[in-house]
Amino acid sequence: MRRFAGVALLASFLMCPVTYADEAPKESADAQPKLTFQPFPTTNGLALVETEDGEVQFVTSNNARFAIQGKVWDSWTKRYINTLDDLLDSLHVPLAQIGIHVEQMAHLKLGNHSKSRLGVVFIDPLSVSSREFLKRMSATPNKYRFDVVLVPTQRPGSLEEAQRLWCSPDKGAALSDLLNNTKNAPASKDESSCNIQALIKSSIALNMLNIKTVPHIVREDGLMALGVPTNFDQWLVKDFRKKDQK
Repeated sequence: MRRFAGVALLASFLMCPVTYADEAPKESADAQPKLTFQPFPTTNGLALVETEDGEVQFVTSNNARFAIQGKVWDSWTKRYINTLDDLLDSLHVPLAQIGIHVEQMAHLKLGNHSKSRLGVVFIDPLSVSSREFLKRMSATPNKYRFDVVLVPTQRPGSLEEAQRLWCSPDKGAALSDLLNNTKNAPASKDESSCNIQALIKSSIALNMLNIKTVPHIVREDGLMALGVPTNFDQWLVKDFRKKDQK
C-alpha cells in the first residue's frame, strides 16, 4: 500500500464529497476527488477514509482532525485492517465467534420458531422505540424470527422490568407484556430458580458491542444496525461488502 501525505488527505477530506460505504454513490457535477468514509464497528469515532485510487487513512473522528499512522489490528477477526474491503469484511462477525451466546443471556423468542433465526435484537424493556419495532415484527409472525435480548439500561425501573420478564415462567406471556406494555405475566414462584447471571451477561454484551441506542439489531452474520434501518427487509439480506451493490 502506497503512503501519502496525511495532511493533504485531511485537507481534501474537509473539502470533498464523501460517500459512506453502505450508501449508493451520489452523482456530483464537480471534479473534486471523492472519498469513502467508513466508521469502524463498535468504536467511538474511529473510521477509515479511502480515496478513489484506493489509498487509505485511519482517522479518529468524522472531521478527520486526528489520523493514525500505523497498522490497525482487529482482535475479533485476528487480522489487520489495511483496506476498505478488510473493514467491510470485519462488519460481519457472528456473535458466537466473539463469545456472545444468546442462550446464556436473558432473552425471549419472537416470530416463527420453525424458521431460521434472522438475527438478535437487543432492547431495553421500557424503550418505546424498541416496543414499536417488536410489534411491527410480530404483526407478520410467519415472516421473521428473532431472539430478543433484554438489556436494562440506566432508565429508572428497566432492571426490575427486565428481571420480571426474564424470570416469569410463562415466556409467551412475558413477550406479550413486552409488546403491549402490560404486566400480566405470572411472577416466578421461586426467585432462586431465576438465572440472574443471564441478565449480567446481557449487560456485558451491551458494553462489549458498544451499544448506545436501542433497539440494536444484529444480523445472523454479525452485521449490526444502529437503530432500525429504513429499508429493513433489504438490510436483512444485503451484502454490504459488495461496494457496487445498490
